[in-house]
Amino acid sequence: MKLDIRKEKNDIDLVLFGDLHFGDLSCNVKKVKKMINYINNNPRARVILMGDILNCATKISVGAAVYDESSHGQTQYDIALNMLLPIKDKIWGVLIGNHEQRIFNSTGYNVSKQMAKDLDAKYYGFGQFVKIIIGKVNYTLYCTHGSSGATLPYTKIKGCLNLSLHKKADIFAMGHVHDLQVHTQEMERVRYSQVVTDKVYFILTGHYLNYHDSYAEMKNMIPSKQGSPVLRLSSKEKLIRVSI
Repeated sequence: MKLDIRKEKNDIDLVLFGDLHFGDLSCNVKKVKKMINYINNNPRARVILMGDILNCATKISVGAAVYDESSHGQTQYDIALNMLLPIKDKIWGVLIGNHEQRIFNSTGYNVSKQMAKDLDAKYYGFGQFVKIIIGKVNYTLYCTHGSSGATLPYTKIKGCLNLSLHKKADIFAMGHVHDLQVHTQEMERVRYSQVVTDKVYFILTGHYLNYHDSYAEMKNMIPSKQGSPVLRLSSKEKLIRVSI
């Protein structure tokens, strides 16, 4: 994994934009377009695509698969790409989700890597460290689509918390579990001859799927808020504000 280093002069609003499941009949396209419009009109906005941008159902997918989609294959890809093109200059990188992984598993073709290429963004694979330098302030972020079968709010966040068992960052961001959550944890460490406290952020990055008549409703999963977290990163001091 290569470190992605991003340099900015002023405060930024980092949007962790994922689990759109574009092409699924339950995709809230109106809300997706609203977020894209917000990004396009916000000069401070920067974006990481958190995976499962596409639904990518196949004949052997779980549930009703292709029969639960409004568009398929190349058409699904082209429509989603055209929606994202207006914000391409603000997109840092693209993570692969388990839904895009379906296509790779069946064909060897990586649609997330192709999307990153078409958007002139970096391909982040399964996970990526990003160092964000804003003025003289440094932030470290680790992002991943994630892998978890959790269905309850407190078990969903646990998957994100577990990332800190083998990685170190100021911000951990995980998608996949279709929930918007923020958890902060104070961590003590020794710096030179003093004990200092760092604040670490654990963020679940939301989704854009309506609940009624969906796979989630069929499985009696708990409904959760749609949308994406927006992280305001300050250029004046090390300060993170998360809006969900």
